[in-house]
Amino acid sequence: MKRWLLLGVLVLAGCATRLAPDLERLYLSSGAAPHQPPVILIPGIMGSRLVDADGVEHWPGKGLRPLLASRDALALAVDPQTLKPVDDDLAARGLTDRVAGRDYYASIIRVLETAGRYQRGVPGSPAEPGRRYFYEFPYDWRHDNLRAVAELDRLIEQIRIDHDDPDLQVDIIAHSMGGLIARYYMRYGPTDVLEDNDFPLTYRGEGR
Repeated sequence: MKRWLLLGVLVLAGCATRLAPDLERLYLSSGAAPHQPPVILIPGIMGSRLVDADGVEHWPGKGLRPLLASRDALALAVDPQTLKPVDDDLAARGLTDRVAGRDYYASIIRVLETAGRYQRGVPGSPAEPGRRYFYEFPYDWRHDNLRAVAELDRLIEQIRIDHDDPDLQVDIIAHSMGGLIARYYMRYGPTDVLEDNDFPLTYRGEGR
């Protein structure tokens, strides 16, 4: 009876164990592949840092609670009539990796750089042959997603130039709203098809 009880405890303990994927092993298994496409990381809403022309960060700044209690919140205002940002000089610069001690995208970047052996790419800088690159795609999430879709199209074309490959395809890691941006781009490219009810598929993004 005791042996069966002990066995039952061990089985339950095993079921309760949370196993994390061996990312190092997964990436090393593809290490022999002659080519790994560049990776673009697209965050979700509020996943991009917003800074002004002087480099002062307005989002996330010192965190959500201090932001909402300060005048900096005015810089993120959206016109309630047009649902568009008020005129400002804020621009998306980098991803929101952490907010108030919470990990958002820092762990994904860490895995890419360590287990994946990717290095951060800078659009406009020539890529070195044989190296793996990932690119962050910050966007102003206060604007219409079509604006972000057009920016994604330009980024991919720039990556093709940087890698000297006009037919280069990229991999995308997208979260939440970033997934909607990627999905729209794959189906329609940067074309605005939302003015009528036809929604013609071009699959421009699919080949990229």
